[in-house]
Amino acid sequence: MEMDKILKPVNYLIKEKSIPFLTENRRLIAQFILTALFFALGIWFLKHEQAELSEVKTSLINSTWIWILAGIGMTAMYIALQGFMYVTSFSAIQCRIGLKDTVLLFLKRNLISVFLPAGGVSSLVFFTTPIENKGLTKSQIHYASTIYGFVGILSVIIVAIPAFIYALVKGNADGNEWIALISLLLLTGFLYFLYRWLMLKGRFYQYVLKFFPSV
Repeated sequence: MEMDKILKPVNYLIKEKSIPFLTENRRLIAQFILTALFFALGIWFLKHEQAELSEVKTSLINSTWIWILAGIGMTAMYIALQGFMYVTSFSAIQCRIGLKDTVLLFLKRNLISVFLPAGGVSSLVFFTTPIENKGLTKSQIHYASTIYGFVGILSVIIVAIPAFIYALVKGNADGNEWIALISLLLLTGFLYFLYRWLMLKGRFYQYVLKFFPSV
């Protein structure tokens, strides 16, 4: 009886207070955990790579500043182009979004992709809230992000094929490089047919709809 008296308020606290709080604030809690993880990884990186960071500092001091500025300019251009890719990806599904928002989205996703398995792909599901606040649905954001990811992979293939042909002519291409190219082609083909199957709204679409009703 005494044990029941002790456990009763504990059970009430868990069922009536803790669970509703966790349910209502699950997104905030998840973001807090993710932020804490990134801070921990950042601290670990700084401690683990102190020698390399010192070498980077020395290299920068001894470098020609005009080339450093040129590199910064090219990086800024690259970031802007990635932002434009997001803009056009959203435009493809009749959604308008500003370059500033897409650049921030790219920078955030690019940062966490370093710490995630298959980061370039898995990072596409993160940081949807700021875009949702612009009036877009989560399904639209994921759809546009999928287009962005597919075009990104396709652009790699477009650049890689001439490079592989040149390497083949010169006799510099080995088996591992061809395996990588073929794997990339197969992945792109799979993603394309996956997209087509969804658009046809057949059995595959109905199957996906059972697990993701929001699509």
